[in-house]
Amino acid sequence: MSSEPGKGVEMRVYIPFAQAEIRAGDEEKKDDSLPGGSETILIIDDEAPVLEFGMTLLKENGYTVLGAASGAAGLEMYRKRVRDIASLSST
Repeated sequence: MSSEPGKGVEMRVYIPFAQAEIRAGDEEKKDDSLPGGSETILIIDDEAPVLEFGMTLLKENGYTVLGAASGAAGLEMYRKRVRDIASLSST
C-alpha cells in the first residue's frame, strides 16, 4: 500500500489463482462462495456506495466490519478499536 498527499492511496489486493478451468456445461458443481473469516476489518472510503458494498460483502463472509467515510473518522475508529482490528502482522 502506498499513499501520497493530494493523490490518494493505492492498495493492491491479491486474489488466489484458480487451478482448474471450469467451462459452461461441466458436470462439476461450481462453488461460488468466497472464503470467509472472523477477523475485524476497518474499511475507509469517502464514496458511500463503495464503502457500503465493501462492508456488505465482508459481513456476508463472516467478518466483523467497521466503516468510516473519511480518513479522520477512520483514524479515530482505529485508535478506539486497535486491538480488535486485524493487521497484516496478525495473520
